[in-house]
Amino acid sequence: MVTTDNIAVGILGTEHLIRLGHKRIGHLKGTVTSTSRERLEGYKQALNRNNIAVEKSLIKECGLMESDGYDAMKAWIKEGNLPSAIFAVNDPTAIGAMQALDEAGIRVGEDLALVGGGNIHYGDMLKIPLTTVSWSRSEMGHAASCPAYREQWQQRLRESKGDTLPESHHSEVLRCKQCEK
Repeated sequence: MVTTDNIAVGILGTEHLIRLGHKRIGHLKGTVTSTSRERLEGYKQALNRNNIAVEKSLIKECGLMESDGYDAMKAWIKEGNLPSAIFAVNDPTAIGAMQALDEAGIRVGEDLALVGGGNIHYGDMLKIPLTTVSWSRSEMGHAASCPAYREQWQQRLRESKGDTLPESHHSEVLRCKQCEK
């Protein structure tokens, strides 16, 4: 079975924010699912790799739906202590958070940076296009069947310092030199 490397999603999203200069990065962590746990682990690994302390106060409970992101962000705004950037467990959560931030007059991309995960099909059609970590299902299948490709991906992730995520959108694409022959 081919599955998403959710730890890598957490690392890529968080390191993108670090590369933009953010040091106080929050996380909307999702539920008790393995996806949520692994993306949280990737978030923590990225912070640790960059010598940034993991602050429990910047990790917020949240579900996986837009309404969950909205409710969690509303509560965080009310509580105060907002970070300068947030990595959300998935795109629906990020979109809900964007709505709450907009209603509070907090400008995503200017006052607070936000990254989701999953490349939801309408993410680039929002008022503020969503920055997201994306992956290709065909590339995932290739990685599962080709050891050389899989090693290339793992090496790239080990060396990553967030430079694989463009400013507005992400699609991680690697080519296996051996398979192209």
